[in-house]
Amino acid sequence: MYAEIILANAAPQLDRIYHYSIPEGLKLMVGHQVVLPFGKRETLGYVVGFSEKPDVPVSLIKDVKAINSEYPLFQLEALTTAKWMAGYYGCFLITALRMFMPPGASKSEKRKSLPAGQAGRGRSIGMGIETLLLHNSSGSARTEFYLRSIEDTIKNNQGAILLVPEIGLISSFLQRLNERFEGLVAVLHSSLTPKQREIEWGRIAKGEAKIVIGTRSAVFAPIKNLGLIIIDEEHDQAYKQEKSPRYHVRDIAQQLNTSIILGSPTPSIESYYKAQAGEYKTPELPDKIDDNPSPQIEIIDMRYEKEFMLSRKLRDELAGTLSRGEKAILFINRRGYFTFAVCKGCGATIECPKCSVSLVYHSDDKKLRCGHCDFEMEAKVFCSKCGNGSIGFFGIGTQRIEQEIAKFYKDAKILRLDRDSVLKKGAQENIIESFSKGDSNILIGTQMVTKGLEKVALVGVVSADISLNMPDFRAAERTFAQLTQAAGRTINISGKLLVQTFTPDHYVFKYFVNNDYKGFYNEEIEHRKALKYPPFSRLINIIVSSKNDSKAADISEQMAKVFLEKAKTTKVLGPAKAPISKLRGQYRYQILLKGENIPAMKRACDNTINGINPPRDVKITLDIDPLNML
Repeated sequence: MYAEIILANAAPQLDRIYHYSIPEGLKLMVGHQVVLPFGKRETLGYVVGFSEKPDVPVSLIKDVKAINSEYPLFQLEALTTAKWMAGYYGCFLITALRMFMPPGASKSEKRKSLPAGQAGRGRSIGMGIETLLLHNSSGSARTEFYLRSIEDTIKNNQGAILLVPEIGLISSFLQRLNERFEGLVAVLHSSLTPKQREIEWGRIAKGEAKIVIGTRSAVFAPIKNLGLIIIDEEHDQAYKQEKSPRYHVRDIAQQLNTSIILGSPTPSIESYYKAQAGEYKTPELPDKIDDNPSPQIEIIDMRYEKEFMLSRKLRDELAGTLSRGEKAILFINRRGYFTFAVCKGCGATIECPKCSVSLVYHSDDKKLRCGHCDFEMEAKVFCSKCGNGSIGFFGIGTQRIEQEIAKFYKDAKILRLDRDSVLKKGAQENIIESFSKGDSNILIGTQMVTKGLEKVALVGVVSADISLNMPDFRAAERTFAQLTQAAGRTINISGKLLVQTFTPDHYVFKYFVNNDYKGFYNEEIEHRKALKYPPFSRLINIIVSSKNDSKAADISEQMAKVFLEKAKTTKVLGPAKAPISKLRGQYRYQILLKGENIPAMKRACDNTINGINPPRDVKITLDIDPLNML
């Protein structure tokens, strides 16, 4: 009997199974971390199986030196899902497998590892193994449905996972969960300290916690006898990981052989399409928990406004709100003060030298910063194109709106909630708590202010065009979802939502003011069908990147040529410079594949890459079912 082992180091040339002999008395199990001789050194590996025959001559087989973990770090079911992830998303097996391992599992020293939990997935009581889409309901109605479903699952001696897209949304759910299931709830998210994460993981793996609430990676929690996964705000882009493994939570949940509830007032077009086709069930909620009158909504045509940032209507409503002692939220999905700088001599935009994006002016320290890397510089600059020192600043961000509000309303108590204001640990929670206590009456921020906060008298969307004009076929879908979330922050009936736009005739606004998701879906699905975008096709986004522009361009041209010649059933778009054509010093080219069969498209990609054999300084990234097209 030989042990099948993968190495702990992820690299293309090492991403395979190695066979080792098992010394007498060494009791190996799938999931054990082991110490191995490898070449002239020792390394770590993980047992993934056993076989009667090795794949190399027996004379070349070496012994496993030692077991390095007290318990197996993953179970067979986790291995099965990780193998699927590696094949589907095109990542290393060890990279996928690490998602299931306890905190600190990759450390090289001998450790008393946490148990990995037990295999076995079951049925959630009354539902069977199926997917429900819960969409035509209020947030409170969905929450109550979630809690009742979790209660049924616990009664059936099974565990449940509740996922939310952002850490800030955990607290409100956590309070409700602890009220009903005291002592049974664990929390997993990226802001936990290593020690906190280890404690929570241990409670889950030992069966002490039967319910997990967390963000994206909590889907890999070692729940015993998992019966239910709930994905709240299932449309949210945060459920798709943007680094390897580039998984989507929905896909992982569907691989775990468990019941799934998808909740959203604005489901992704793909999910709603599946519901219409009968793949997902859509339960009706009882009226007593589904009472959610809409606020007053007004679309403001900014083409006729003299003030570019805040319309007269929005300023008047803000004044009235403050005079009544009520609160307001202003939403603009741009950080900073000015969002771009332009040379007055030649008209060139001042861009990040590492990324092909405009630098954003931040008024707090008078610096220009890149939103994609760590580059920053003093605002007093000379144009790199013509040497002119006269620079103009344009655009609006959260900081500029903050200053504008302070100028108009001297007594306003303003807080700002964006990525810049929450850099310190606990800052987001402090800002939200301060706003809730009444220490502030105006909260200005990016998308963070549209989720999970208290309801207020007035919400103003400063510019709905920012998301609507993104170079992405999902721009309309995301704008509709953002506006719906913003509406959810207003007090029902008496609350007001004002949306500023330069394109008020766009169909997004027509359906949004009538709270008509189905109407929006019916029009959007026709656009998707005409252009053969999902759900009428499957996509693979290929990014070819290198510090050498010509190399990246050349390899992308070669790849596209091969696809056009051999992938006859696949539509090939590109190559073209990516919308962000330079990122962190890497030049980027994009090829988009449209087809119907992801495994076949993936094989074509692998064969093409292997046939071209790109140089080591050229990186090729495959994003399966991409959500970010930039």
